[in-house]
Amino acid sequence: GASIVFVGFQAEGTTGRRIIDGAGKIRIFNEDIAVRARIFTINGFSAHAGQSQLLDWLGNFRNKRLQVFLVHGESAAQETLAALIGSKYGLAVAIPRYLEEIQLMPGEKITTAALPELAETSVRLSAALDNLTAKITDIKNMRQKIQQLPEARQSEMLELLQDMERGLNEIQSVL
Repeated sequence: GASIVFVGFQAEGTTGRRIIDGAGKIRIFNEDIAVRARIFTINGFSAHAGQSQLLDWLGNFRNKRLQVFLVHGESAAQETLAALIGSKYGLAVAIPRYLEEIQLMPGEKITTAALPELAETSVRLSAALDNLTAKITDIKNMRQKIQQLPEARQSEMLELLQDMERGLNEIQSVL
């Protein structure tokens, strides 16, 4: 089959960390998904490994069908690194975008599905922000009830909140 490399940082409590730690299944959008992949990690990099470090590391792979996904970093830096990987090693590189779906098929090149129509979201931005604010307030008011749930369920909720915080941080970084 094809080899796939995801380059990114998996902080404690994230889905990526649970996969690295050997989870047989993960929960995404309230659906249990089986993990059917061999997972390898390299712990020598920081979350801010430089381009030269990443290029040197990728240079050790001999499989020319390797597919690389850049999943961490600023957009401009990702684009530059993707171009360097492509020109230096001739590897297929993808930079997944928000809501983008990528089909992973052994032995095939990376294919992406069309992004959903996003124009409608800008029109309803104010309503979406109001709705989000109300839901956050509701969750804060249920804090004691949440703390009484089993630890595994609390961990899932924490992961969802951390995912939401990362999304909000991304929005703030654009503004």
